[in-house]
Amino acid sequence: MPRRHSRFRSSLLLLALSAALLHPGCKPAKIESAPIAAETNRHHAGQLDWSAWQRWVQTPPQVALVGQIDADTQERIATQTRLFQAVISGNPDTASPALSRARLDGLRETLLASSTRTGNSPVPNVERWDRYANAARRMQPSDIATTITALESFVRRDRQDLTPQRDATGAIGSQARSDLEWIDKNIVPLIATLKAAQSPATDAPLSAEQARRQWQDFEKNELPKIAKAIKARTVDTAVLTATGAYELDGEGRIVAIVTVAGRELYFPADPAPDGLRFSGR
Repeated sequence: MPRRHSRFRSSLLLLALSAALLHPGCKPAKIESAPIAAETNRHHAGQLDWSAWQRWVQTPPQVALVGQIDADTQERIATQTRLFQAVISGNPDTASPALSRARLDGLRETLLASSTRTGNSPVPNVERWDRYANAARRMQPSDIATTITALESFVRRDRQDLTPQRDATGAIGSQARSDLEWIDKNIVPLIATLKAAQSPATDAPLSAEQARRQWQDFEKNELPKIAKAIKARTVDTAVLTATGAYELDGEGRIVAIVTVAGRELYFPADPAPDGLRFSGR
């Protein structure tokens, strides 16, 4: 990964960007198979289009394959994305727009499609999937808080029920492991995305100076934690070719590592932020 710069430039990213902008589902089947084996040699070939960010990103991003990203890191990444996009949008007074109906529909479709078995992907049992699917179908841009509350309640209850079963042998242990993996892979990121979108509706609008201070605090206290977590879980990395192509081998989530004003920022491919377009994964 590109070399990190010293911390004395902690405000450079927001200041530089601000200055530039001020001027010109089918249901799953019940599973009674042997425990799911992790894929260890999966090949990922794709392309990343970052042309929409060329004004702020002068060097091609790297792409990394990262193992399981914990919930705290996912929430930090969501905050990082919200702050970054608020600045480059030219509207630091509005931290981020609430989820549009089209974006919410996309999140819903992704969740519903996650019940389909592909390769060794985890699949929850029917009853559990029904609860999450119904909550996703009821998601509305005007009432994201209700969906968050429901999903978090389901996750707490399922972790309490499934964790003691995951070490069991046979079908019970296999299904418990599959359910927990599916929750971590699909529900936890969805909750983080919804929370990031909800915050503008509950917080007072930010002034440009408030947004700058938020980034300075975030860069000092939270961005290093993201970097540490991503580095610890990186399986493989690739530099984009001239056409934006990349190839990676291993199991994990694809993450773009973007350098802006000497700072590395981290953007998972799913869900990809506005301005980055992944294809062919």
